[in-house]
Amino acid sequence: MGKLLWIGMLIFILVGSVNIFAVADTNPPQISNATLSPEVIKPGDVLTVSATITDDVNLRQVFVYVFRNPNTLVSVALVGYGIENVNYVVPTADLVSGSYRVIIGAYDLAGNSGWATLSFTVDTPPEISGATLSPEVIKPGDLLTLNAVITDDVELRQVFVYVFCNDPNSFVSSAFIGSGIGNVNYVVPTADLIWSSYRVILGAYDSRGQSSWATLYFTVDSTPPLVTITHPLAGEVYSEAITTAGYAVDNVTDSSDLIIDVAVSPKFDVNDGTGSFDVQALHPNNITIRVTAMDEAGNVGESSVDVIRKHDRGNHLGQDK
Repeated sequence: MGKLLWIGMLIFILVGSVNIFAVADTNPPQISNATLSPEVIKPGDVLTVSATITDDVNLRQVFVYVFRNPNTLVSVALVGYGIENVNYVVPTADLVSGSYRVIIGAYDLAGNSGWATLSFTVDTPPEISGATLSPEVIKPGDLLTLNAVITDDVELRQVFVYVFCNDPNSFVSSAFIGSGIGNVNYVVPTADLIWSSYRVILGAYDSRGQSSWATLYFTVDSTPPLVTITHPLAGEVYSEAITTAGYAVDNVTDSSDLIIDVAVSPKFDVNDGTGSFDVQALHPNNITIRVTAMDEAGNVGESSVDVIRKHDRGNHLGQDK
């Protein structure tokens, strides 16, 4: 009996010793090699968080939290159980401009946790608005002005203007027009332009390397309109009112947009501005009818015809009919 009691006490003491001297897990998981790439993004860009996580006993859960600074929770994701290598793509499509932080949280079975914090910035490109090029049709050497308003959510850095010929497709010129400017007012050099169709590209870059672009077009026109007088005919003799008729065409400007001027020498001038001409020339004597047409670039074409108008005795006394 005594022997059995002694054995039982020994077992109790041994078991008790194990319970009394058991070591609790107080070591949190370790997070190393934590990276976030890239550190500056646009909404919708791929943003990857990577890290290595270890634990001395048993890693349980890994979470990724995204906050917009200072403390607005944007998203949270459970990225795995017991994983040691984290490679997680942060959702960015709905992020607005600003600074953010990503927090990696790792938990073990004992409830210990380890943390790592990384930062990134959402930067939208500069915004170009109200871009205009005036006038859109010019002659070589004419004043051509580019206007635009440029804004940026962080810091506007550089603004460039590039000029290209469309046909043949070739580079013409470029200009750095300012740092940090918000209002663009730039005169495009046009003196040496020899082709017809061109484009102007406005480029804006912010301090984080984001860029925006606006493209505008213009035409160089040095060809005047072609004016044809169909009535009256040269040298014809008229004793009544003369109706002048004809047409004008241009290589760039629509006929309806040409500025038409009909003048009769001597002492007659009219500008009907309709793109066609049909006027009454009522003056006596030998007269010259001159018709001019001006296109959008300011080129002027003309045609003239000399006619004779016989005098009506009833209206002009002392003169033969």
